[in-house]
Amino acid sequence: MTPIQRYLAEEVAHDHVDGLIPRREALRRLALLGLGLPAATA
Repeated sequence: MTPIQRYLAEEVAHDHVDGLIPRREALRRLALLGLGLPAATA
């Protein structure tokens, strides 16, 4: 995982935790980044 991918994944995770996006949307965004469930649970 590159530093930019890590940053974007963390931003998606923060948005989900803050209630800005639902879990399904967070997983969709991570999938678009080429990440999957392992990144979502990390």
